[in-house]
Order: sequence, then structure tokens, then C-alpha cells
Amino acid sequence: MMWKNLSFGLLSRLIQIIVSFFTIGMAMKAIGLDAWWIVATALSVITLLLMVQAASTAGLSRLLIEYQNQPSSFGALYVTALTAFLCMGLVAFALGGLFFLYSSSPIGDELLVSLGGLIFTLIAIPKYAALYAADRLDLQFKILIATALGKLALISLLFAGERLGTFTFCTVLAFEQMMIYLLVSLQFNRIVGEEKLPSTGRWFYVDEFRKAFSFNAWISVNSLSQSLIITAPQILLHGAVGSRSLSVYGVFLQLHNFSRGFVVSLNASVVTRSSLDYDDDPEAYHRMLGKSAVGLAAFSVAGFLAFLAAGDQALHLWLGIDFDEPTLFLLSLLLMTSLYASLSLVFGNLSVTSKRVKPPALAGFLIAVIAVAALIFLEEQGVQSLSHYAYGVALFQVIYVMTKNIVTLYALGPILSLTEKYKQLGINALALAVMAVFLAWRF
Repeated sequence: MMWKNLSFGLLSRLIQIIVSFFTIGMAMKAIGLDAWWIVATALSVITLLLMVQAASTAGLSRLLIEYQNQPSSFGALYVTALTAFLCMGLVAFALGGLFFLYSSSPIGDELLVSLGGLIFTLIAIPKYAALYAADRLDLQFKILIATALGKLALISLLFAGERLGTFTFCTVLAFEQMMIYLLVSLQFNRIVGEEKLPSTGRWFYVDEFRKAFSFNAWISVNSLSQSLIITAPQILLHGAVGSRSLSVYGVFLQLHNFSRGFVVSLNASVVTRSSLDYDDDPEAYHRMLGKSAVGLAAFSVAGFLAFLAAGDQALHLWLGIDFDEPTLFLLSLLLMTSLYASLSLVFGNLSVTSKRVKPPALAGFLIAVIAVAALIFLEEQGVQSLSHYAYGVALFQVIYVMTKNIVTLYALGPILSLTEKYKQLGINALALAVMAVFLAWRF
């Protein structure tokens, strides 16, 4: 089943990347680079919040796996999580409504409709987690393929009819999230069924919430930290750099979303299998750890080398824009550190499966806070060059990964041998060194 899940995960991500290649290219041509920052900023806020989805799905599925043979506990945890995420989405939408009413920012409409789509994304998390716990990730990936193709058709029609703008583009993305939720709900009802849901009529269990929150909160903090480092410039720098520079940074964010999403798809099957093996087959768990680390490192290095070789041509084909060498260097540097950061997913798997998530989460959050503080300091000092902020983001991504990885390995204690720990750190260091050498050679 793992290979089936992995195959559909890769296919799903490949199709989503191809679809995004065309849809974002059409949107950029229709909207223009100077106005692209509006979409990029609205989506950055959503991307920051969507990190909760991936993290919470992994953490919640880990708990649901333990409850597979305890229907009452399984159902209580599921409905409690559903209620909590619904409340979270409604609060975010309400805050967006206040921003819409009282702010003069041009991103108000786009942000509000994006937050509407976010509600469906959040309440899908418990259903995702239940499918993960049943080792049926392939169903989720099939749904993502279908909705991505539907999005491509809809945006193509809007583009052909010259009706594609910042608001309509964000509306289509929100509609996609609603369709994903509806289709996932159908699969949840088919695979999980009603027998595991509580029949008491209650939708919130304090004990289950406390258990899930104490675990998932730290996982979410862990994931949000890196996203905060990356998205903070897009959200905070409106007054520091021009709209064109902000749009260029938005292009990097899309490159980051492509690469990160692909790696997350690779990792989704691994983290589920990792949780199952950790409880039942420790030897298989350790074998998978080494293979997943090498696999993610190979993908990151290969993807970066491909961008160095053909990134300028691909960007022209994608967006219809030619970037100068200094801008290409900044995009390459940022992408390199983002790909390096993706290697920390292996360490994330270790902390989730062993339920030792708090120390690395605290370490990562501390680095993220320092990174945002440095960003605000530069802005207060009147720095207006995008390159200074880009260097800061790249530097803090590397510091973030190194710090969190070391803390994770320390927190694991005897779960991994000293040789295994050095092997993991060595794979990470080698991948970064190879990418840095080729970056220096290219520029």
C-alpha cells in the first residue's frame, strides 16, 4: 500500500505542478507583474495558515492510528478535531472580515475570499487524517488530481474570456478547496463509515481535545516556523520595497510552493508508514529512515541543478518575463535554501512518530521570531533593497534547519544510534554543500 500511496502522491503533485504552471502563467499575463503582489500577498497569508493542515494531518493521523481498534476513542477524537478546526476557520474568517471593513489595503477582497476557502481546508483535516490512518492516501491524491484539472479548465475559460483578475483568481482557488472537501467527505464516509463515530450527539470532548492539542499544537508550531520565515517579507514589506520587487518575491514563493509541495507528497506516505512501523516493526522503521533521507536529498539537489540549468528559460516560458542575472541569483539562492529546508521533513517524521515534538518546535519558533525581528529592524532602518531581505531569508532558513535538526536528534536520545545521527546530519550537510558549489559556479 505504501508504494501505491507514494505513486499516486507523486502523480498528484506532478499534475498539480503542471496545472499551476499554466494557471499562474495565465494569471500573471492577465494581471501583470506589477499587480501580482496582491495575489501573492493574499495567498501568502493563506499559505502560512495552510501549514497547519499538513502538520495537523500528520499529528492527528498518528493518534488515530493508535485508536484503530477503539471506535469510541477514534470517534471522539475525530469529532473534537472537526469542531476545533471549524472554530479556527470561522475565527480567521471573522478577522479577515474586520480587515475587509476597516482597512484600505487593496488586498481586502482577495484575502476574504481566500479565507472562505480556508474554512473548507481546515475542516477537511480530520477526514484526511482518518484516511491516512487507514493507509488510503491514494484516495486523497486522486481527489487532488481531479480538482486540479477542474481548476485548470475554469481558469482557462476565464482567461479566454478576459475575465481573469486578482479577485476571480483567488475565488477559483477557494472554490477548489470547497470541492476537495466535498470529495474527501465522500471518501471518508465510504472508507471510515459511521460505525467509528460517536452516537452520543456530542461534538466536543475535553480530554480528547487536550490530548490532541498538546501534541498537534507543537507540530503546527514546528511547521509554521519555517513558513513564517519565508512568508513574512511578502506580508510585512509593502512599505519597504516597491510593488515590482514584492511581486518578484511572490514568484519565489510560488517556486517554493511547487518544490515544497512535491517533497510533502513524497513524505506523506513515508510519515504514515513510519508511524505504523515505529509501533510494530522497529527494524523496518530504521531502514526507511535512511532511505527517505537519501531520497529527499537526491530530489532536492537534482531539482536545484535543473533550475540552475534551465530556470531562466522556464521562467520566461511560464510567466512571459525575462529576469536579469541579479534577480535570477536571488531566486536561485532562495530556492536553494528552501530545498535544503525541505530535508528537515525527515527529522520531523522522527519527532512525530516518537512523540518528541516540543524541543524542536521551540527551537524552530525561536529562530523564526528572531528572523522576523531582523526583518522589521531592516525595514525600520530604511532598507529598500529586496536583495538584503532575500539574503536574510536565506541565512535564517539555513540557521533554522541546522538548529532544529540538532535539537531533534538530541531529543530523540537512544531511539537512534550515534552512527545514525551522524549519518542524517552528514546527508543534510552534503546536500547543502553540493547545491552551494553549483550556485557559485553558475553565478
